[in-house]
Amino acid sequence: MAYDRVTGKLWITWADDRNGTYDGFESVKTNGDNFVVSSSDGVHWSGLTKVGTSADEVFPAIAAVAGRVAVTSYTRTYDPAGINLDYAMWTGRGNALGPIHRVTTVSQNPNVQFVGIGLESGNVLQGEFIGDYSAVAMGLDFKVHPCWTDFRGNPTLNTPNQDVDTQSLSAF
Repeated sequence: MAYDRVTGKLWITWADDRNGTYDGFESVKTNGDNFVVSSSDGVHWSGLTKVGTSADEVFPAIAAVAGRVAVTSYTRTYDPAGINLDYAMWTGRGNALGPIHRVTTVSQNPNVQFVGIGLESGNVLQGEFIGDYSAVAMGLDFKVHPCWTDFRGNPTLNTPNQDVDTQSLSAF
């Protein structure tokens, strides 16, 4: 959730797996979508705005300043096989958010540290735990500061481990 201290508006984002594939109650393949709602009074809320692509997006975060909004999340958009994750950002004014912008420069394979095998299928799962942490902040200069877990480690130098990454991005 974000509070726009200039406009007094509240913003909430979350990931919803309504388009995922399930076998009964067991998830077979996720297909999360990011959604955003806003409110000027905390009682009346806007309609749902879907933010993202047709690929799997998870663990969104939101920031807002002076009517400008940034949503960040992990996405599988850049991997045709639907396994690797990148961190991405969508920005805009109000509920009108623009196209995806890739934040990471290298995709991360969630199976590198946390491989899971499906109990019924016996297949390798998409990755069971990647840190699940993400955040974003925006300054009055409209610079966006995403923060996410990078779980590649330092390739060729050490084994995979979880690191926190951030950078400052111009979004507007």
